[in-house]
Amino acid sequence: MKHSIDAMMVHLVKDDKKLNEVADYLFNLMEKHSLFRASEYLAIKVLNETKCTIDSDLAKHLECCRTMKKGNIAPDMVFSGDFVALGYASDLPEKLSDINCNYTLVVFRAGWCPKCT
Repeated sequence: MKHSIDAMMVHLVKDDKKLNEVADYLFNLMEKHSLFRASEYLAIKVLNETKCTIDSDLAKHLECCRTMKKGNIAPDMVFSGDFVALGYASDLPEKLSDINCNYTLVVFRAGWCPKCT
């Protein structure tokens, strides 16, 4: 995948509009199919490219991928709505940093999502 991205970038850096369109499409496609290493590689290649201009919306999207890769610490999250905090009978935590333990597992799901059942 990396070789394909490298080859694509050589040709796309000559046309800002095409680079933005193709990078946005490929990034979303890779994310949809859980190709996270490839999408991270694409994000880094596009963000580090100095020969072209990247749309601000695309840059924000790619930067989010680069900063939230495996092993990084998650930003503090404010809890609202329905959530379960095991071990808390009352005084549920208001944000992630309020949970005092060595490890915290956060599970994201939605009742309407067929894969989250």
